[in-house]
Amino acid sequence: MRDADYGPGPWPDEPSGMIKGPPTIVTTTSGSERSYWVEFDQPQHDVDGGGPYVASQVLERYIESVDG
Repeated sequence: MRDADYGPGPWPDEPSGMIKGPPTIVTTTSGSERSYWVEFDQPQHDVDGGGPYVASQVLERYIESVDG
């Protein structure tokens, strides 16, 4: 979960997890973006050192499919 515009992204360890439920639309400084609730496989700390989190709302731009 990295973002070239942001640096390491909000989840620097690039965690894996499962999307739970449908996407929601959130307003960011970049405009409207799709967001998903993700339950992490392992608890995670964010880029600011907060956590550990077992789940979080994650912008679609940070999500990559492991299916290929």
